[in-house]
Amino acid sequence: MDAGTRSKFTQFLRSRGCDALNNELLANEMQAFLMHTPDRHMFSAAALGMSEAELQTLRDSFQAGLFPRPPAVAAQPYQFE
Repeated sequence: MDAGTRSKFTQFLRSRGCDALNNELLANEMQAFLMHTPDRHMFSAAALGMSEAELQTLRDSFQAGLFPRPPAVAAQPYQFE
């Protein structure tokens, strides 16, 4: 994340009562908003001062850096021997 985007997130989180000096808290809250808050009424790009496309790019980049998710269904059923 570049310094400008980090600053926008810090300002947003500070406005919500987060301690801007606690980097671990800021990182955790930023991740929570990116991963678990898709509803625009709860968290919008405008609240960060960016466009929806910029926020979506940020979400996509964040998701791409995560470990792959396990498949919801196994490719083959388990075989007992």
